[in-house]
Amino acid sequence: MVMVDQDSERRAPRRTNRGAWFTAIPLLAFIVIAYVAFAASGADFTLPRFEPALPSGATWYISLGDMLVATSLFLLFLEVLKSTRTSGKSVIDHSLSLVVFIACLILFLIGNLRRPRCFSSSCSSRSWM
Repeated sequence: MVMVDQDSERRAPRRTNRGAWFTAIPLLAFIVIAYVAFAASGADFTLPRFEPALPSGATWYISLGDMLVATSLFLLFLEVLKSTRTSGKSVIDHSLSLVVFIACLILFLIGNLRRPRCFSSSCSSRSWM
């Protein structure tokens, strides 16, 4: 006769992960939204926002554009870590990442049509006038 423990047949209730939808959103979408918001408000991306002193005595001028690039590089690193997952949500994440890429491409092309020389890192915001 085989004895079966009653507790082993009971399963723990499944917990729904309420924050799981957040992992399906591409993180770079937040940077694109921030860039569009700053650009629409007329922010100057080259104006120094912080001026920390370096140990050598020089001053490091950090602009809004520098902060957006640094933040986007960090979020890109997190996106690479997220891309190693294999689940159903990763397919949605990759699809939404493609949508973000297409939106960035459209913004880049529209910006180049309006100001042809100003979508490079060496362009000042006033050099196209």
